[in-house]
Amino acid sequence: MQSVIADVLQRCPADLLFFQQHYDPTLLARLNAVVQRPFARVSYADAIVLLQTEITKKPKKWTYVPPSFLTLTPPLLLPFPICLGVALKNAF
Repeated sequence: MQSVIADVLQRCPADLLFFQQHYDPTLLARLNAVVQRPFARVSYADAIVLLQTEITKKPKKWTYVPPSFLTLTPPLLLPFPICLGVALKNAF
């Protein structure tokens, strides 16, 4: 993910400036932050706890800022059906 965003930042600065000016004034700052910060590895259970904590703090506005990879995701929540079939076979 970081290398793709870094490549887009390098190859398409005019396009990104257009999007920043017309759609999202924080776009370049956020993309640069993704490129510069390491991705956290968070288990699914820990991510739920973090999310619930953030929602409790600010029920109307919450974000989980650092880019992260979820690990130990329950098989029924996997995003890709092809993985779901393999995960279900291994789960039982």
